[in-house]
Amino acid sequence: MSNFRSVLVLLGALSLAACNDRFGPAKEKTGFISATAYDAGGGAVAMRLLGAFYRYDGLDGSPGTPETCTGAPFSLIPPTIATLPTVSAGQYLYTEIGGRKDTLFQASGLGFLAYQLVTVNAIPYTPGDTLKLEVPGETGGFPEALLKVRTAEAFTHDAVGNPADGQPLTITWTAATSPGSLMVFSLRFNASGTAPTPDTQIYCVFTDDGAGQVSASLAAIWGSSQLVSRSVKATRLRLDEVEIDGNTKVTLFSYFERPLAPVPIL
Repeated sequence: MSNFRSVLVLLGALSLAACNDRFGPAKEKTGFISATAYDAGGGAVAMRLLGAFYRYDGLDGSPGTPETCTGAPFSLIPPTIATLPTVSAGQYLYTEIGGRKDTLFQASGLGFLAYQLVTVNAIPYTPGDTLKLEVPGETGGFPEALLKVRTAEAFTHDAVGNPADGQPLTITWTAATSPGSLMVFSLRFNASGTAPTPDTQIYCVFTDDGAGQVSASLAAIWGSSQLVSRSVKATRLRLDEVEIDGNTKVTLFSYFERPLAPVPIL
């Protein structure tokens, strides 16, 4: 499925912050649109977009609290995508970046009502350009909204090695040139030490100032893991969140990752 990775990026940002109302219909409407960078070859970058709008209480798109790291399970097998109630925000969504305009079409083939590119595979752009997105809205569905985000800039990070005994682990990268972004690092490894396939991650969220620290206790776990099972995924994240009323909000996310995956082939 050509959009499967984008679906995971989008839904990976969601967390259930509260239980849905068991005694009546959901009161909250929440929209998420992801704009994810891909390697288009020859040094070029292109983005793919995916959006969905939910009628469900307690959805939260926050990547986490800055300057924190936590241990969590990790699997190379994609998780099952829970089907949450989705609503229409209009037949199309409209984007503009670098003077180019594109349309996201409404589709239900992903198992839920979503918006995606159809006439093109990906949109070429320069990371750091401003992306504008128009949500026309629909009566009885999700209301209209306008969003604008500076896309996450390209970056590099130093290799994540072993910490000194009993010491925290410092991770470094090229800091953002303007405020408003976060860095997310996923340090993946096999906790059992008996297999090369990662099953655990140290998930860190940092202020995008060029350096962050993993606590000594978590760093020791990373340092004792098998080298063959280790990998690192680093993501720069920018977002624009528009709150329409107390129960309605929409967030536009821009992601740039290392390593940067190639544009999916349709």
